[in-house]
Amino acid sequence: MRLHCAMMTMNELKDLVENVTNILPYVDSVTIVDGGSVGDTITYLRNWSQEEPKIRFFIHPWEDNFPKQRNNYLDHINEIAEQGDWIFVFDPDEFFMT
Repeated sequence: MRLHCAMMTMNELKDLVENVTNILPYVDSVTIVDGGSVGDTITYLRNWSQEEPKIRFFIHPWEDNFPKQRNNYLDHINEIAEQGDWIFVFDPDEFFMT
């Protein structure tokens, strides 16, 4: 059994980095779907996902449709999840304490 984490984000780099850094040692993968951030967010996440093999980063432009965006990251998780794996989702501003 593996543990996968998934989230969507847009312009929440500071919270996202802190949260993913806290959770990373405890999960097998983190899938992040960005809805079209501006500034340095996309560049930062692309670089981080290339350096950290547990992080998978995708861009899906936000279409003002929360369920559709959630399905985007669940589709990406399902590409790697196996029977019996656990998947949990959270927002970048929901912090896990370690």
